[in-house]
Amino acid sequence: MTTDRQIYIKRVYEGRTYRSLGEEYGLSEQGAYQAVMREKRRQRKLVPTYPDGQVQDPDGIGEFEDEWTVEEMYKNMFDTVFDS
Repeated sequence: MTTDRQIYIKRVYEGRTYRSLGEEYGLSEQGAYQAVMREKRRQRKLVPTYPDGQVQDPDGIGEFEDEWTVEEMYKNMFDTVFDS
């Protein structure tokens, strides 16, 4: 586990101050703050993004099927009984 992640966990989940984190890891308060911000940015990059928005769950049971393409999702969203 990286130091940034350890500092982030102690800041967010344990509620530690930047000053106490800095003293523990040999950083200034600003250095501890920057470590927390670096970890936040890293975590934000891990969230999957899709060009046309979020992937929809076709059957509503929490599984995402790989064979559903964006075109199939749009077709199912705008499909009516008159299209058959």
